[in-house]
Amino acid sequence: MRRPALSLILALAPLGAAAQPEGCTLNPYDPQVAARLSADARALELRKGSAGCLIALDCTVRAAPVRLDYELATLVKGRIAPYASQMTRISFEFADGTKQTCNSAGARALD
Repeated sequence: MRRPALSLILALAPLGAAAQPEGCTLNPYDPQVAARLSADARALELRKGSAGCLIALDCTVRAAPVRLDYELATLVKGRIAPYASQMTRISFEFADGTKQTCNSAGARALD
């Protein structure tokens, strides 16, 4: 499933929460979900209130992106909200107009 690009303000900051093995049920298209890169730029953290997810990436993001576009695995039922655990690929668009795409290496819930 492909969705239109979603603009998010991203902060390059270290991740402070410990990861747990459960999948992530945050909806990446929810406008209240904030995203930021990990300190090593090899993961994307999604946060909404106290809920959080860590999406591991198979590449290192080369700069702070200004826009994200998520590709999700096909949903079984069209009426179920998308979950971050269904992400298969994330495209990053940068201020200079260039793009980079990374595959998801898995998602897990954060404390």
